[in-house]
Amino acid sequence: MDKIAIIGLSCLFPDAKTPEEFWHNLISKKDSTSELNKDDIGVEPAFFFNPLKNKPDKTYSLMGGYIRDFQFDVTGYNLPSELLEGLDPLFQRWLYVAKQALQHSNYLNNDRVLSKCGVIFGNVSSITELSNQLFGS
Repeated sequence: MDKIAIIGLSCLFPDAKTPEEFWHNLISKKDSTSELNKDDIGVEPAFFFNPLKNKPDKTYSLMGGYIRDFQFDVTGYNLPSELLEGLDPLFQRWLYVAKQALQHSNYLNNDRVLSKCGVIFGNVSSITELSNQLFGS
């Protein structure tokens, strides 16, 4: 088994762009859930909604934790801003979180260390704004 080291930490949750903000929300018992809306996914949520469980390609609840107050800054990624601006917001969020974790580790500008780094993201099982456009939803 390969040895790994977790060298940085970051997060992006509803109402929390840092681990400190997330912790504050937890200890404050803040409820950051809300109902899905068109701005979240690019189509009317009713397209995916059915109040009955187990309907293929449908959801029986529109409540969830949705990130709405995030603005992606394209600077500092060594990639063309046009490319970054054209990414699905989900991928922009991944880049943001990866960059924040590297800043947290103090290795963001250390090319020697970064050449040996990788990034692991958790499972994403939700629709995205651009995937809806791709599949004609």
